[in-house]
Amino acid sequence: MTPSAGGSADDRWVIRSEETLTIGLANDQSGITVSQADISGRLLTLSWTGRAVEIRAASDIRPVVDGQSVVQAQLRVGQRFSIADNVFDVSGPAQIALVQRQIASPVAATRSGLTTPPMYSPLLSRW
Repeated sequence: MTPSAGGSADDRWVIRSEETLTIGLANDQSGITVSQADISGRLLTLSWTGRAVEIRAASDIRPVVDGQSVVQAQLRVGQRFSIADNVFDVSGPAQIALVQRQIASPVAATRSGLTTPPMYSPLLSRW
C-alpha cells in the first residue's frame, strides 16, 4: 500500500501494477482497514487493470457501485463504491481515496462536523 501524492496513508492509496490490495478489518491485517462491529475478515480486493480499478468481493458482504450490490466491477476515475458503510472514490488512475468513513456514534459525528439524523429507539425516553 502506497499513499498517493498529496494525501495521507490514512485516506489515499495507489495500486501498483501486479499488486492486489485488500479492504477489511484492522484485526485481519488487511491493507486498507475499515471498522464495523458486526462484520469480520476481508471484504474485497482491489487491483489495477491498466485502464480501471477492479474490485472483487472477498466475502458475503458485497460492495455497492451505482446503487447495485456487485461481486466484481471495473471502476474508472470519478466512480465511487461503498463497503461496510465506507465510501471510496477512484480519485485517479490506479488511485483510491476514502471519501466517507463510517461514523460509529452521534458523538463522533458531532466532533467530525458531520450531521446525522438522530436514531429512534423505543428504549430511549427522549432524543
